[in-house]
Amino acid sequence: MKRRRGIALVTVLFFLVVVVMATAVLSQRAISGSWFQQDDAVDLKAFYAAEAGVQEALASWSADASKSWGLNPLTDNRIQVPLQGGESFYTIRFSAHDSVNNLNQAAAADGPLGIASVPARQAYLVVEGEHRHRRRRVEVMVGASGLVERPAALMGAKGILMSGNVTVSGLGSMLNPLRVPGDLVSLEDQSLPDLIGWSGPGQVDVEGSISSNSPLPASISGSLSAANVSGGNLTAQSRPRPERLDITSRVAAKAGLGLPAPTLTGTHTVLAPGDYYVSGPLNYNGDLELNGANLYVAGGIDINGSVSGAGSVFVDGASSFFGDSSVSASDSGGVALYSKGDVNLSGFDGNRLLADLCAASGSDPNGVPYLNHLANYQKWSAEMRALVPAEPQVTPTHFGVAGAGFDMRVLALTRTAPPGYATATGPNSLGTETAGVSTAEGIPLVNRYLEMGAQLKLTQLVAAQPDSASTRFLQKRFREMNGGDFGVTSGSDVGEYEGPFGRPASPPLTSWTGDDVLRASLQSGKVGHGYYRTLNSVWPSLVDGSYPAADLVARRNQLWTLAYNNLQQMSLDKPGTAFFQGLIYSAGHITAENDLKVLGAVIAGGELSRLNLQRGVQVTYVPEVALSAGASLGRVAVRSWVRR
Repeated sequence: MKRRRGIALVTVLFFLVVVVMATAVLSQRAISGSWFQQDDAVDLKAFYAAEAGVQEALASWSADASKSWGLNPLTDNRIQVPLQGGESFYTIRFSAHDSVNNLNQAAAADGPLGIASVPARQAYLVVEGEHRHRRRRVEVMVGASGLVERPAALMGAKGILMSGNVTVSGLGSMLNPLRVPGDLVSLEDQSLPDLIGWSGPGQVDVEGSISSNSPLPASISGSLSAANVSGGNLTAQSRPRPERLDITSRVAAKAGLGLPAPTLTGTHTVLAPGDYYVSGPLNYNGDLELNGANLYVAGGIDINGSVSGAGSVFVDGASSFFGDSSVSASDSGGVALYSKGDVNLSGFDGNRLLADLCAASGSDPNGVPYLNHLANYQKWSAEMRALVPAEPQVTPTHFGVAGAGFDMRVLALTRTAPPGYATATGPNSLGTETAGVSTAEGIPLVNRYLEMGAQLKLTQLVAAQPDSASTRFLQKRFREMNGGDFGVTSGSDVGEYEGPFGRPASPPLTSWTGDDVLRASLQSGKVGHGYYRTLNSVWPSLVDGSYPAADLVARRNQLWTLAYNNLQQMSLDKPGTAFFQGLIYSAGHITAENDLKVLGAVIAGGELSRLNLQRGVQVTYVPEVALSAGASLGRVAVRSWVRR
């Protein structure tokens, strides 16, 4: 019995020992787990301290227009900056082995990762966070930020409506031909149909996706079913909306700083680096070049010409650009247009520019107002168009029916009155050569002979202006009208006869041979300009058979069609070719009435903003350009995380 009791007692004691040991192990594990949890919490708080340092550094650079913080380590280093609570700190040191500010430089700089490891216009930021002696190190690349976290080639807050040919693609950077997706995005998240639509004709090609935040499949119109879209059509997306930009406040903040207003003169103005302020609407007939300038306009802006260079335009109102409207730069830094109101890109208005130029230039050397020449040019050109029938007429006269009247107007436009033409009598007088021509005031030209050569004199006036896209276009348009060589001095008797496709001075009309200039131009079909004047000269011999080659009749008909179409479409306007390198942003709608060519991104960012692209658009999305447009806003953000 005693033996059994002893065995039982030993068993109980053994069991108690096991229980005690197990309890001790569990207790130790609990203590260790708690210690690890505390260690993880300390480590996490050190990481949070480092991230707080990153955010404060970004805020410092964003608030510093000169982006100079970090260029002087003696004053700019931040050592153990305490955070709320006093137990966490962060430290930022500037040196080639730590943080490097390269935000203002156009070339790469040396950094912790090696030679030239910090790209141009960026900064390498190293932040050490500390909590209870535990340290965490964070390293990031910092650069200018845009208005939206994930920009795209085309973004419309409400939707995108298109017509004509549309091509959307993407490049890795201005120097990197690597293709990247160029997306077309509607940011509207309501279940609405046709948020993105296309009315044709033509073709839609998208190297990327057509994306809608709306969950409704029909938010992407069925009209795009035949589009060539590499990334497909995506609905129920979550693309973030752009930040609401307070353009009014930005422009108003410049009002009391004594900034100069831009001096816009002639047909071409270059704005030097710096800020400029306009207290009301800005209207300019000419080409504006931004050379590192930031332009702030308190009203709308209306420019009839090109806008180019490197800089930014902030408009507290609507923006209208007529012609080769461009905001561009040789690199990817901070180029943008920010408009509170609608943005309209349309055609160049040559008559408007000429009218202002003629009014400002007064009179020609003979005392005739340039405005008279412009009025005569418009009247005689319109009369020429009315005299040309749509189909060739089988009649041996100059340029079909009423050809003599057409020829008179060619002479009135392109010849000046030399000495000896002061009377209306004689075989070579103005009375016989322009008998049926009257001025815009309704007075026979024979009584206003000094108003001869309206087109020639206008061309000379334009050619005397500083060279620009608009003046080059006008001179080209004049040559297309009548051909001829207009590189002459005032008063020269120059018209179509001396042009490269004009009537030869000799031999006479009846003895033209197969190798003359006119026949060669007809046979080759390479009449570069002055279509109708060329046809005017050759027409009689085509009708009476002076040209032996039968196929010239077919070529004559082809040339007639070219000439007629050229006349009917001829004006001093041209379709809008809007080119931007950077970001186009509007809190209203954005409309391109003809071609829209963009390197960067286009954002219609207001609550109800739409993109309306008519008759063709070409957008090449460049992420670097789109993001760098934020340089004009002063913002910087983390571009990439190197170490966390």
